[in-house]
Amino acid sequence: MPTPPGPVVDAKRELFITHVSVVDDPRALGAGPWSFGGLMTAMAPTDAGAAQFTKDWLATWRTTTPVNTFSMDDRKVDKVIIRKWMARDGATDFATWTPNFANAPFRLLGIVYRPDLVRFSGEQIVSAGEGRFVFEALNGPASDPASKSLRFTVIFEYGLVGNDQADVNAWAERFHALGGIPFGPAYNAALQTVTDRFSGRGSNPAKPNGNALNQLRTNEVALGSPWQLREFQIATTGALAFTTVRQTPDLRANRQALSNWLNANAEAVKAQSARVPLDFNGEPLLSGRSDVRGNSPSFFWPTMSIADNDVRHVFSLNTCNGCHNGETGNQRNTKSLFRHVSSRKVGQEAKLSGFLTGTTVRDPVSGVTRQFNDLAARTVALQEALRPPTSPTAAETGPALTVARSRRERTD
Repeated sequence: MPTPPGPVVDAKRELFITHVSVVDDPRALGAGPWSFGGLMTAMAPTDAGAAQFTKDWLATWRTTTPVNTFSMDDRKVDKVIIRKWMARDGATDFATWTPNFANAPFRLLGIVYRPDLVRFSGEQIVSAGEGRFVFEALNGPASDPASKSLRFTVIFEYGLVGNDQADVNAWAERFHALGGIPFGPAYNAALQTVTDRFSGRGSNPAKPNGNALNQLRTNEVALGSPWQLREFQIATTGALAFTTVRQTPDLRANRQALSNWLNANAEAVKAQSARVPLDFNGEPLLSGRSDVRGNSPSFFWPTMSIADNDVRHVFSLNTCNGCHNGETGNQRNTKSLFRHVSSRKVGQEAKLSGFLTGTTVRDPVSGVTRQFNDLAARTVALQEALRPPTSPTAAETGPALTVARSRRERTD
């Protein structure tokens, strides 16, 4: 994608921040503002209710409650996460356990700005993009350098409050300003000023618990086979609850019904402006889980009865299990298999997948060569967002924002 005229963007400081001085900062431990505990506390109905809020979320892996008629399997969360955390806290009974976030087994991998995910309702801007925190689960507390990584990623994904191009521009300016600050204490202080705006308590009073979270997503095989992604949102009850995994039909869904929907919406699918529905002609499609059966290192959605392979490709690319695997060649990197951000040790940076940094992949069905470099596209999105509105109309609907407009239904 050609880069439009605009300011030079430092992606490592402005878009996908994985520098050791950031991810190993004390802010990422205990209940700090960049820590798992701190984010869960700001997300809970009250600070005092953060422990119960977290326990209730962990307990969701114990349930088989169906989502859109598809069952949710129970996972080994007690063995892998809960019992070890309880032991560190000196607790023996889950019901009376108060999690100590100083012992939380989640290590920060990166902080992310997604200017390409500006959201629209028609032509009206309703969100200025997303800010994200990416964590990995561990077999011990994040404060212990000896704690080892598990194949279990947790991503907090927050909507950036904004309803016009001026708001999009303001968020872009905040992140872009970070590009001029060397990594170190001054950078981290400036970054926290930005992240507090979208992840702190009261970041969006219009949402449940006053929190700006759009969704929390997990990607793991540590809790059992198969590889599985799940998605959660803050419900009106105030709890983190299962929701359907957007754009990703359950592998148990009726393939003919899915094919029929894709063929009927072929042009919108290719334009990435079509949202996979809950069901089609009475057949449920989406569920609360996205699986890769058999831990396949090269999963992609097959042709089924799809008439146009470009439709199949774009659909598969926008699913969780297609994008994280065979459609983008992610299986080539065994360390980050099925993840776009690898594990890391204290003192090391996580590595990003070729999908993010640049790679060439042969289409698994047609063999045609496809190129990926998502950070380059996000760079263009930031450059477009940095262009201030030039008229009242532009302030309301935004100028081109071509990348964001082309990704109306992207959720990766």
